[in-house]
Amino acid sequence: MQDFNLHAHGGGLGIFDAIDTAKDMLATARDQGFKTYGLCCHLTFNANFTPDTRFSYPLMIFNDVANARDACAKLADEIRQDAESLGIKPTIGFEVDFFSGSDWRRGFEKLVKGLDFDYLIGGVHYLFDAEGGNIRDLYETPADTYGDGEIVDHLIILKEAIKSGYFNFMAHLDLIRLFKPEATHPRFERYFAEIADTLAEYDMPTEINTSGIRKTRSRECFPNGKFLEMLAERGVAMFVSDDAHCVEDVGMGFEEAERALAAAGVKNRFIPSSLERKI
Repeated sequence: MQDFNLHAHGGGLGIFDAIDTAKDMLATARDQGFKTYGLCCHLTFNANFTPDTRFSYPLMIFNDVANARDACAKLADEIRQDAESLGIKPTIGFEVDFFSGSDWRRGFEKLVKGLDFDYLIGGVHYLFDAEGGNIRDLYETPADTYGDGEIVDHLIILKEAIKSGYFNFMAHLDLIRLFKPEATHPRFERYFAEIADTLAEYDMPTEINTSGIRKTRSRECFPNGKFLEMLAERGVAMFVSDDAHCVEDVGMGFEEAERALAAAGVKNRFIPSSLERKI
């Protein structure tokens, strides 16, 4: 079974959403036989965030570059110190919420230049307009308030994130089906095919994220089904992530994910030795 994980969360200074400390997460991973266990900090920055917006975790939402950089740097230092106390080489990433608009890009690029990390994960947890405004947290937006148009917009943003060149890999590519299960309907297939094509074109790996087993009605990983087969057909490199936020979820679902990868025909497996910072 795969002996590394690159998408998990630990620690957080009472700001971020991990439940257990980085030290406990890393010790659990070591005891399970992981050789590399990357811990990430959510990096959620947008100057358009306002106090009126409803967020699942409001303390880890930043509209100021300096404040975001300070909080993320402190968590990275916490992870680094906890890893060193256990005699483990730290592997640190940031799970970045991607937004559209030139203003966001300038602010984001300025922010990450001051941070020490190994890799960036791209993710989309928000709905927003073309310039990154009118922001709505997917976890806080009633699913019946958006329809096919928002699903398509979400998938288009994922493709834009891949093309940005910022990220080493993308997280939970079909997360949208957690909120809108109908996103798996054939009418959206061409948008998922475009995402698979773009990953292949940009030679970007992606994860199969086992948190879907915990979160979705179908109890399946992100991605699953036809979309996973599309990724396999295009030779996109893949690896398993647990996206754990507590020790109970460390290594959870790896066997199920391996079976899903095999069933979909995934042959190209990502190796972390080829991981290099993009920005």
